[in-house]
Amino acid sequence: MIYTDQQLIEKIRKMIIDFEDEVVEFKETRTNYSFKDIGKYFSALGNEANIRGFKEAWLIFGVINKKEIVGAAYAREDENISPLPMDKVDLIRSQVGVDWSKEIVEGATFEDLDPEAVSYAKLYVAESTFSYYNTHM
Repeated sequence: MIYTDQQLIEKIRKMIIDFEDEVVEFKETRTNYSFKDIGKYFSALGNEANIRGFKEAWLIFGVINKKEIVGAAYAREDENISPLPMDKVDLIRSQVGVDWSKEIVEGATFEDLDPEAVSYAKLYVAESTFSYYNTHM
């Protein structure tokens, strides 16, 4: 299937929420993978998708097991891959759109919030508070 940019973003976000299964595999980009290892992943994921009657399987780099996107910072130089220079990292960061996460939504109630996100926020605040008191008290 060919996805629009928005469809692909939504699909990847959903996969991160649902996380890994037999047809979705996330890999952190800090580890080097040989062509042989990547080929094994393609084969395993493709076979699992076929067995389950799915049209696709996914091997996505740049996501760690904590469901965090860590990305990759590499660029092409002629036929080589090299670390992405900071000026290009800054350029990419400057392309980010409006941060809607801090916008006020008129008429929103607690029931409008995602229960999983609320649980995560509570845990994050509790861990942050615990960490703060352990280091500052």
